Amino acid sequence: MFRFVLLCLVLLINCSRADFNSGCEAYEEGKYAEAKKEFTALVDQGLSVELAFNLGCTEVKLGNPAAGVLWFNRALLLNPRHRESLQNLRYLKRREGIFVFDDSTYDDYARVLKPATWKVAFWSCCWSLVLGLVVLFALRPRLVWPWIAGVSVAFLGLIATGVGSLVRDRQVPASELSVVMKEDLSVLNAPADTADTLIAINAGSLVRLVEQRGAWSYIELPGSSGTRGWLKTSTLEKLWPYAVGLVE
Repeated sequence: MFRFVLLCLVLLINCSRADFNSGCEAYEEGKYAEAKKEFTALVDQGLSVELAFNLGCTEVKLGNPAAGVLWFNRALLLNPRHRESLQNLRYLKRREGIFVFDDSTYDDYARVLKPATWKVAFWSCCWSLVLGLVVLFALRPRLVWPWIAGVSVAFLGLIATGVGSLVRDRQVPASELSVVMKEDLSVLNAPADTADTLIAINAGSLVRLVEQRGAWSYIELPGSSGTRGWLKTSTLEKLWPYAVGLVE
């Protein structure tokens, strides 16, 4: 708990802009409901990393860890390397026992660019490599070392952009992710209250929305097993309802 309190002190740094002053002051005074009201009023003006992080800290202080998970993840969609949000999510994962889509080092690397940008970079490296090989073996220039160096760089770039493109393609788009907002829920094997339970799920868990059917949503849990089942749509909150194009 002490570690989380220390991380939330970053709010003091995020208060330099005038728009955040009233919310930050309320947070510092322990008036978390008022701080939430002030921060929430700013969301429609445009979501920033600082605003999402501040809302996450405020929700946790109000005893709403699921909402905290939601806002910390939204902060990471805007800045995948936001260290404070990452650390707070790791803390909440351990404390709350939530399901998450674990990221590897490759996932963080892949999020540096959008999928379309990775593909453009990959094909640029590919054609650069082809051009360099053609010049070396067909034209046989007098100075070969610059071309050998260029071919080597293009080859390494081809590997790097290929890995980035492949990893980015397999990531679940933010528009398909939702956060479970209610406590004491179970994933069911059919869209009915009387259906059998597949697995219990804690508030704050991330799930992938496969299909929505009226009041029920067919979801997939994180993990290699990829367990699928049903939850009521009202218990879920979409991770990114704002401008999906910013993060896909």
